[in-house]
Amino acid sequence: MIDGIQNFMFWYMKELYPSYYPGKRHPFISLEQRVRIRDELEEFANEWTINIDDLKDMAADFFEKVGKSDHNINHFATRGILLYRYASVFGTYPQV
Repeated sequence: MIDGIQNFMFWYMKELYPSYYPGKRHPFISLEQRVRIRDELEEFANEWTINIDDLKDMAADFFEKVGKSDHNINHFATRGILLYRYASVFGTYPQV
């Protein structure tokens, strides 16, 4: 699934972000940040049995419903944000 997560990260930064912030590029993220983001997204996806399309839906929901954010992928790829976006998209929190 790592390839899928990396493709998702590319899509988020190169397609989704600029579609909401025309003329702007996603802020630079370091290699260390990329690894943390990839690992967090992969762990969450595996834990809650979601796929890349589900992550894309959650990311789009993040942009559409969270106004007070810079929408950096570093922020999206945190457990709290992922749980809230999961609940928003699927209508319930994941069962712990």
